[in-house]
Amino acid sequence: MDIKAHLDGILKPHDVSGDLKMDVAHLDWQALHLMDTRFQTSQHLGVRFSSDLRKRYVVEAEMTNATIVTAKRTSHSKDLFAGFSTSRDSTFAYLRAGDLDLSLEGAGHMEYISGRADLLMKKLAEQWESKHIEQEELREFLPGLCLKISSGPDNPIANYLSMMGLSYSRLFMDVDSSPAEGLNGEAYLYGLRTDSLTLDTIYLDVQQDLNGINMLSGVVNGPKPGQEAFDVTLEGNVGNNSAQLLVQYLNARKEQGVYMGVMADLRRHGIRMKVFQSIPRWYTVLLP
Repeated sequence: MDIKAHLDGILKPHDVSGDLKMDVAHLDWQALHLMDTRFQTSQHLGVRFSSDLRKRYVVEAEMTNATIVTAKRTSHSKDLFAGFSTSRDSTFAYLRAGDLDLSLEGAGHMEYISGRADLLMKKLAEQWESKHIEQEELREFLPGLCLKISSGPDNPIANYLSMMGLSYSRLFMDVDSSPAEGLNGEAYLYGLRTDSLTLDTIYLDVQQDLNGINMLSGVVNGPKPGQEAFDVTLEGNVGNNSAQLLVQYLNARKEQGVYMGVMADLRRHGIRMKVFQSIPRWYTVLLP
């Protein structure tokens, strides 16, 4: 191995920080008896840390100029950047590599956010045990969070999926939760491809209001050689002690092929379900 490292730091009662820089010019995993076949790496690593040892913690890390040498090929991986910070009023985490950008923002310290999440799961378990779901009560325990993910086809995760026979053109997700607004978000996946299937668009939209959680999801696919166009939608609602899901399939000529729904009611001794294949009475009142 050929490694050089340099560490600068400060150690005070309420001020701790460090900056570690490591240049790995050559690391032979096979010679170190960590791998059975040829495997060599080189990269630059950096880690920065600071804290007041009370409520403020900041960690940032990066891996750049990485090269992997095996018996069959030499490859260069994307630069990777990651970070996490938490203080009395906010928490933030991020991950970036190639065209992948993931971020998570939270209102309050990490301990406060995790505490509210624990209370939410505990309250949900209590309501499920009593066979009575009250969403307004659950909303009070939602942590203030915002999760955003944006990804194209050129990043470590997409490259790994491509090796497994799964690829996509674009991924986008934006999900928010708060006691005031509830759970709301949207997600889109474009150009999903496998060995035998190609899908143009997969989408999901979730909105919470006073009546519960409303969901709209579906798959849209245009005409392709050997594959017919179709449009599948799933529309659902989760309320207090009840849930409904409606599935519809349209072919290339927008002719309805499947129209089926499921209604579920939470009862004291179990779940009562009803399956229907036409528009039921409870749904006709919602139509103009």
